[in-house]
Amino acid sequence: MALGGAVGGSVLNPTLQQLVIHLGLANMFRVLSVVSLLMSGFSLVYRPRRNGKPQHDDAQAEKKPAFPWEILENKTFLMWIAVLFSFMLGSMVPFVHLVRLAEDIGIDKTRASFLLTFATVGSGLGRVTFGRISDVQRLNRVYIAQVAFLVVGLSNFVFPMTESYVVSAGDAFIFGFFGASYLVLNPVIVYDILGPDKVSSGLGLIFFAMAISGTVGPLIAGWIFDWLQSYAIAFYTLGATTCVSSILIIFVTILMRRKSAFDIPVAERKIQLKDENNIPITTIAFKSLIQ
Repeated sequence: MALGGAVGGSVLNPTLQQLVIHLGLANMFRVLSVVSLLMSGFSLVYRPRRNGKPQHDDAQAEKKPAFPWEILENKTFLMWIAVLFSFMLGSMVPFVHLVRLAEDIGIDKTRASFLLTFATVGSGLGRVTFGRISDVQRLNRVYIAQVAFLVVGLSNFVFPMTESYVVSAGDAFIFGFFGASYLVLNPVIVYDILGPDKVSSGLGLIFFAMAISGTVGPLIAGWIFDWLQSYAIAFYTLGATTCVSSILIIFVTILMRRKSAFDIPVAERKIQLKDENNIPITTIAFKSLIQ
């Protein structure tokens, strides 16, 4: 499922570049508006699949609050939000400013736009790879995310340090490959922290925080460029925030070792894992979103 976005993104950037060249900026946005309108139409006919279980009567159904506010008392969950907030500050900067950075070092616009294509191709492969890795029970998914976030932060440092197109393309691929890790690992880790009943609410809150930092990060990079006329400092500064997220994961691992950090008792969690032993953990996490 996550691979579809990467496939579309791999052709989006050069397509937009050609639309700007042949149709102009205003008409390019008109084309995007039509495509977005089509996607809105598709969403209206979407119907989620149900489990086929009989529906309970309203009188017998258990009343649940609209939002489980008790997840805000979970220190592990709050720390994970801080991790992803710091991660998104720097991870979105290349998608906004990388083409302009490449143009400043002498790369033409068409080749510069293909750098984002390399990033999206790497992202597609990363989603498949990290999805498979997350199903391996022997591997600690939090540690995998920690390494991936660190690589993403370091790749931000490489972009302004080289004037070689080949090096920039390879770095863009690595950036996209490891940057895709949060798309797959985030639902799984939230499932481990909150359990299946609260994972959808937890993900909603996390995506809200990530939307804020993902918007603010490129804006900060733009302000730094306007102030200092240097994209290098912008990439170094925001790349450092992504590296900080990998350091904050240390506290997540410490908190996850405490029983008080889990909403589900350990015994109950073991029973769930035993029942779901033959089902990939990524499938379990994503299925809980539509229940």
